[in-house]
Amino acid sequence: LAVARIGFMERAAYRGDVFGRSFMLLLFLFVLSRLWGTVLGGKSTEGFDHLAVVWYFVITEGLMLARPGLGKQINDEVRSGSFSAYLIRPCQYVLFHLSSYLGKTSMGLIANLCVGSLVAVWLVGVPVVKVVQLPLSILSLLLGMVINFLITMSIALSAFWVEDNEPFFWIYSKFQLILGGVLIPLDFFPGLLRTVAVHLPFGYVFYRPARLCVAYETHTALSVILGQLIWILVLGLILQSLYETGVKKVNVNGG
Repeated sequence: LAVARIGFMERAAYRGDVFGRSFMLLLFLFVLSRLWGTVLGGKSTEGFDHLAVVWYFVITEGLMLARPGLGKQINDEVRSGSFSAYLIRPCQYVLFHLSSYLGKTSMGLIANLCVGSLVAVWLVGVPVVKVVQLPLSILSLLLGMVINFLITMSIALSAFWVEDNEPFFWIYSKFQLILGGVLIPLDFFPGLLRTVAVHLPFGYVFYRPARLCVAYETHTALSVILGQLIWILVLGLILQSLYETGVKKVNVNGG
């Protein structure tokens, strides 16, 4: 909690960076609102009308722009050798960065949602929000952040074995945009691709939490959270294996 609080305050101190990203969100929402307004033509398709799709993009784009540069930070720590300094500290390396990541991302997301909500109200109006949906919707957003951290951290730790892992981050970012439902809600994908995409971890980071926020159903929320917890367990085990193997590599090389 202390590390998360410090990360939150650190991100809040750089207001120019935070609100610069929020300004980008304004531009994205304006363009996407006009695009999907034309595509939908005033009708409701796959459970989305113009109002719902704009608020969906407030969530997905807000999450996308809220992420801190975790990958570059881990790369620098591994390549410079400063990573080894964490091994003698009274904290677990992965959990330390998870806490910091959640604090920083939460701050960015709050700022983005504030700006995005004002823009969305101006463009399409106010959605109907049930008080009962807030706890599980917020929990789903937090679990989505954890899944994104686990994937990003796993890719970053590949720096133990490869000299340049930037292509891996580039590929992951494209998976997020397409298979995560950031640019196009997965509801509009063709049958088989949609079935596969909604069960991948990328969809549990962006699409499912955002879909939950704009079209809440309690039984759907519970299944989404269960799916997120399963992916967190699987990805957590993978990350732990990579971390332990990497630490042994550092010790063997006298790092």
